[in-house]
Amino acid sequence: MRTWWRYRQARTLAAIVVGAVCWCAAPAVACPPASATAVLAVPQEAYDAYARWRARGWPRDRGWYDVEGRKCFAGGRFGNREQRLPADGDYVEYDVLCHPRVPPNRGPRRIVVDFRQSPPLGYYTADHYRTFAAFTP
Repeated sequence: MRTWWRYRQARTLAAIVVGAVCWCAAPAVACPPASATAVLAVPQEAYDAYARWRARGWPRDRGWYDVEGRKCFAGGRFGNREQRLPADGDYVEYDVLCHPRVPPNRGPRRIVVDFRQSPPLGYYTADHYRTFAAFTP
């Protein structure tokens, strides 16, 4: 009987200690939601697109360009209507992907380049201007 009682006391004491330690270790402030701290990774294809368009002298006219037998689109001046980039930029948009022929849909991936920066600062978007990640070559 005494062994059972001591076992119960030890178990109760352990529960109290564990509870106290967990309560003390809890953060004093709530953590921000994951979406607020998430970092958008810039894929290699964005860096490749930056190098491709830079090698062609950063065309500013909107239209299709032949690049190594593929069709690549430069979108011309980017107006920043979504106001997700700094307001004072001089922006031109370029498609990330090139295609064997002009496609019916260019897809959502773009780089937007700010020519007020030196060297020009790139912004990558994988979701057609909803989110951006800044990058430099």
